[in-house]
Amino acid sequence: MADCPKCKKGAPAYMMTFGDMMSLLLTFFVLLLSMAQLDIVKFKTAAGSLRNAFGVQTVEQINADPSGESLIATEFSQQIILVKLREKLEVLSRPMVDNGDAELMETEQGFSLQINDQALFTSGTLQIQPETEIVLLQIAASIADIPNLIRVTGHTDAQPPDPTGPFSTNWGVSGAKAAAVIDLMTVKGGIDPNRLQLRGMAEFEPAENKKIHPLKSEKMRPSPLQNARVEIMISRETRPVYIKPDLTADPLGLQSPKGADKNSPVDPIGLKPPMIIEQNPSPARAGTMGKVPENF
Repeated sequence: MADCPKCKKGAPAYMMTFGDMMSLLLTFFVLLLSMAQLDIVKFKTAAGSLRNAFGVQTVEQINADPSGESLIATEFSQQIILVKLREKLEVLSRPMVDNGDAELMETEQGFSLQINDQALFTSGTLQIQPETEIVLLQIAASIADIPNLIRVTGHTDAQPPDPTGPFSTNWGVSGAKAAAVIDLMTVKGGIDPNRLQLRGMAEFEPAENKKIHPLKSEKMRPSPLQNARVEIMISRETRPVYIKPDLTADPLGLQSPKGADKNSPVDPIGLKPPMIIEQNPSPARAGTMGKVPENF
């Protein structure tokens, strides 16, 4: 019987090549995983829709893990939005600026359009003048599709309000002026109220004490602003995205039992509440909205 040949010490020769191949495959799949992008917002939306279907209302703050691609894309897209917005605001506000009735400025917070009362309201009332209303509605149409926060601030001069009017102090007057502009932008302009903030500063932020920063394309010049004015600030900060529920669709059959008439009234208790996805945490909205009186 022939003797078995003596085995060589160590692993077979092919194991070195096999080990190198396995290491390269592992590195390749790790690289693929690191390059993969998971849309956290869409994933949370899909997961939250199931909870909403069962009548559970949730408020979630989504902070996706940052990556080089996402950071560059977000910053770049926001800069493009702001550049286009500045160009639109310059064109729309040019007639009022040329007449000395308004001032458009760029600040660290965003873009600020300030309009004097004499050009904004009919004398002695909170009725917006038709010419100015057209401009404001054009501005509202330009910013209706962007998620940026809009802050409307009312200002007054030091003269106290009419004692026979509805307001005892200038705080109420300034707030009502800002509310009149907000009502126009929401009711006729179609802007989401969740993006709006209202502020009333009374006479405590006069125009002469406010630092003027005109747009970069303009030269420094005296500001025509008066103390009695309304400021519309389009902030660089964005607001949460509010997803409205589809009350007409009922994929899980929770709204009506099988065999029930689809035209029958829907139980309001079973309606799906909306889900709020907050992409950027932001401070709570200030101020209230409501119907403002005609005179002050």
